[in-house]
Amino acid sequence: MSELSEDERFLVLMRKTLAAVAKDTAPTAGRPHLLKNSTIQMMRECFASISQREHSYRQQDNRAKKLPAYKDRPAAQVVRFVPHKKGEEEGKP
Repeated sequence: MSELSEDERFLVLMRKTLAAVAKDTAPTAGRPHLLKNSTIQMMRECFASISQREHSYRQQDNRAKKLPAYKDRPAAQVVRFVPHKKGEEEGKP
């Protein structure tokens, strides 16, 4: 995996900081939120902007998000469907 640029590191830092602020200001059950609704909406917009920019960086560098491959799990197998012929009972050849 290639190293992150300065701008990408900044985006990661901003995303983590916003997430920490959201977590730290989350209200307990039955309590009002510490932040105004407008502030919460601005945070959502920031998360969306950061996500879009990170996505564009991945596309530029051909770093599409890939699912991890685990060595202890076998590769997927292809299973083919064979329909029954008319008059043939299920489970009998």
